[in-house]
Amino acid sequence: MSIAFSHISALEVLRYITAHGGCTSLCSDDLTLCELPRAGWRQLKSAHPTASEVFAANDGLHCYLTTPIHFMVAGRANQRRGKDVICHVYTKPPPPGALVRIGSGDLAASPELCLLQLASTASLSKTVQIGYELCGTYSIDAYASSGFTRRDPLTTPELCRSFMGRMAPRPGLQTARKAVELILPGSASPMETIVAMLLSFPRRLGGYGLPQPTLNAKVKAAGAPLRGGWSSGVRICDLYWPNHRVAVEYDSNDWHTGSDRISSDAIRRVTLENAGVKVISITNQQVRDRVRMDELARLLAKMLGVRLRSSAGWVSRQIELRESLLATPSYGSGG
Repeated sequence: MSIAFSHISALEVLRYITAHGGCTSLCSDDLTLCELPRAGWRQLKSAHPTASEVFAANDGLHCYLTTPIHFMVAGRANQRRGKDVICHVYTKPPPPGALVRIGSGDLAASPELCLLQLASTASLSKTVQIGYELCGTYSIDAYASSGFTRRDPLTTPELCRSFMGRMAPRPGLQTARKAVELILPGSASPMETIVAMLLSFPRRLGGYGLPQPTLNAKVKAAGAPLRGGWSSGVRICDLYWPNHRVAVEYDSNDWHTGSDRISSDAIRRVTLENAGVKVISITNQQVRDRVRMDELARLLAKMLGVRLRSSAGWVSRQIELRESLLATPSYGSGG
């Protein structure tokens, strides 16, 4: 009996199969989507497991799923009940390709449907944060020393936007549609996501409202080192504003320690500066300190020619956004 995982369980399944199922290597410098075989309504109609079969499938995933485990069925006649499982009933067919096949022969909500499902209970900021992950090059992985595993993107904002446009009205759809407009593709880590969101989120939502950057953009800089090697004439910037030739580089605790790495970082920054790119470095400590983050954001705003205006209630909204993004979330953490 096949199982169609949904909601948070679908997200955990997507994380598992991309971190441990052969999808972890990046295909090329020009990223392509992970190859996730798509399925639809016909396959969902055959998925009506018992609660015990759902838990047996979790054993096959090395107990990677948290409880309660969410799954979906087609039609109320197939609804199942059990302790620590939640069954979601679909009475109308979702858009084609709304499911993906996973290695065990079971199914899971596609990245686009998963984002919509989670938007029905998550805040807008949390939905956007999950969208960054799905459209980025990492999966949250509690078993990795860094808290995440590298992989190709699972979807794009454009695919999510198209999917939401084909969905019939349902809980979470409005939040998901708003979220898609705020998701930037190409984030390479959970902390890059947080930095990008804090800087570019609208001020009415607690962000600094700065122009949206390009994440992990290729910048021409002769003799610049790429991640994992050297490539003549190209350098990858974590956050980049091409119209102003300004970059923000996140120095993580995991990847930017030790004399060799510090030296390499310094060389890369000099290379960018020589190419006319102004570089601002940001650390984990700065991100987590609201005053230091504010100082960096104001410096960046000057470099981008943007004036940060004070408004009533913004500080409280900023604190709320920071707590949402930086606290250990129910949907996983890392960075």
